[in-house]
Amino acid sequence: MDEIDRRVAQTALKDMFERSHFNICTIDKIIQMTGCIPDKQNYNRLSALHCIHWNTMEKDVRQWCFETTINLFDNTGFDLEMINGVLREKNLIEEAEASPGFFKKLGIG
Repeated sequence: MDEIDRRVAQTALKDMFERSHFNICTIDKIIQMTGCIPDKQNYNRLSALHCIHWNTMEKDVRQWCFETTINLFDNTGFDLEMINGVLREKNLIEEAEASPGFFKKLGIG
């Protein structure tokens, strides 16, 4: 994967995590572009979450979704720290359940 592929994948994942819902189409396009072969069971689980809003997922499911998505692309040669930074900035990993108005604060609930 060349530099532009890495930057496109980073941008697409960052955008997906900043939106109000999970989008398997983003994952599909990056899989096609990178040639990565995801674990079938995890991919099918992610696919079942397509278009489900982050704020309607249970905390453990949301956490699993974030972690699994990142792990799909962990060995493809692009910097996942940028995406992890978005998740930390938006507190999607640690604080999603800490505040009742959390998702409204983000403009996604």
